[in-house]
Amino acid sequence: DESSIDSYEGVESLQNLQERATEILEYIYTLPQETVVIVAHGAIGRAIRRQVNNAPLGLRGKSFKNAEIVRFI
Repeated sequence: DESSIDSYEGVESLQNLQERATEILEYIYTLPQETVVIVAHGAIGRAIRRQVNNAPLGLRGKSFKNAEIVRFI
């Protein structure tokens, strides 16, 4: 469950992380390029994946391997 992130003091909340992922995708959709590369840590990658798949907030989902290339859309 991804919501365990909220138990750490000083860490961005899961809700804020998910909102940031939504903003990232909204921005990417405005770009004219057909291919966009995102380089990020696993938590934001999982948040972007949740947003793309319309998955529930607390779902941790599949983790990313180091330097993994993933096609979202």
